[in-house]
Amino acid sequence: VDTLDSLAFPTRGSLLMVSYENFGRDRDLQRQGYMARYDGLVGFSNGPWAGHVYAVGLQGSLARSLPLSLGGFLRLSGAPIGAIVGERLLFGRAVAAREVRRLSPALGGAVRIGLSLESGRDIDDFNKAGSRTFLAASAFTAIETRFGPVYLAVGRTRDVGTAVYLYLGSVLLPNGLVR
Repeated sequence: VDTLDSLAFPTRGSLLMVSYENFGRDRDLQRQGYMARYDGLVGFSNGPWAGHVYAVGLQGSLARSLPLSLGGFLRLSGAPIGAIVGERLLFGRAVAAREVRRLSPALGGAVRIGLSLESGRDIDDFNKAGSRTFLAASAFTAIETRFGPVYLAVGRTRDVGTAVYLYLGSVLLPNGLVR
C-alpha cells in the first residue's frame, strides 16, 4: 500500500509492504528456505522541514537466501555495507530535511540539507553476551536532479566507523530500503 506523494522526498503519505518468499526445503540442512519482510514508512512535513520515519523487520533462512544485512547510507550510515548480517534484523530511521534552494526546472528541483538518526540490530543476538543495538546518524545535502536525487553525506555509526557518501537514487525504492 503506497500513498506517498514522492518516492524521492516524501512530505506526506505512507508506505506499507509485506512480502514472503518460500525457497523450499534444503535437504542437506533440513531447513526451510524463506524470507519475510515487513516495511513501514510515514512521510511528514512541518513548515520548511519534511522527511520520513521508516522501520523494517527482516527474517530469513540464510541456508537458501541471500544474507540479510545492514550498513551503508541511511542503513546505519558510517558502517560498511553488509556490516551487520543475520537471519532476523530490525532497523529504523528518522530523516528530516529542509529545503534551502530551488534549481531551475531545466536542472531539477529542490536542494535540501538534512539529518538522519538510525538504529538497527540482529534480533537473534538479543540474549547473547556482547549483543548490542547499533546507533547511527548522518548529515547530508540532497539535490533533486532530472536523473533522480543525488546525496552528498557523511555518516557515523557509534563504535563502528565514519563514511562519506555520494549516492544517486531514491532511498525509498523497495529494493533500496534495506539490502
